[in-house]
Amino acid sequence: PADGAGGSGHHLMAVGGIDTGGAPDDPTSGLDTSALGYHRDEVTYFSYAPDGGAYRADQTHGDLQRAGLRLAEQLKRAQREQPGREVDLIAHSQGGVVVDVFLQDFYDAADPEYPPIGTVVTLSSPHEGAPLATAAGDWRASPVGKELVEAAEERLSVAPVSAPAVRQLDEHSRFLDDLWDDRLPDHVDFTTIGATDDVIVPATQVNVPDATKVVVGVGGGPLDDHANIPRDPGALRVVRAALEGR
Repeated sequence: PADGAGGSGHHLMAVGGIDTGGAPDDPTSGLDTSALGYHRDEVTYFSYAPDGGAYRADQTHGDLQRAGLRLAEQLKRAQREQPGREVDLIAHSQGGVVVDVFLQDFYDAADPEYPPIGTVVTLSSPHEGAPLATAAGDWRASPVGKELVEAAEERLSVAPVSAPAVRQLDEHSRFLDDLWDDRLPDHVDFTTIGATDDVIVPATQVNVPDATKVVVGVGGGPLDDHANIPRDPGALRVVRAALEGR
């Protein structure tokens, strides 16, 4: 179990998903970092803000390519502050796609500006797109559907369908078509975790080429799986096993 023991002994960059806020020291997801063995001063939270400071929920709606670049910049900063300190990446939801962009388009293990990357773990991340983003885009294409979607966005205070991130997470987007043109970088240990009843990001959407995939049963109802997975004991057990190479 993830009981505060074990872990990796590395630094952690935790990457939150859409409609989160906080960073760089304030938690941006429900990830139980202490259960995974990280001390408070070993955890940094990725920021979607251009300056790497505290960010607002609406700043998660922007271009995911740019977010991947910001992750690259913040990891370079970590390398300057603690040269050679290995960094684990654990991401929830959209944050996992930000990690994908970083690994595919920016990371170079031979570049000394980057820290060594330890273990990469994503939790309910739509690596192959989010069906809700696809459906919302289809609805918005019709006049009646557009009105309904806009009313729902206003009532629920969720990311607008027209937001760049939502469009990119459409299963048929050019962004996703191009995302996996290359395989994972060599020596990157990647584990992707899905939930059996996640209706936001079904476990069918969490596949990553060359990665280990694990699907867990998350406590709570189907509508809760997506939010609960970062602190679910079963999911955290898998994360600990990944961090420890097991």
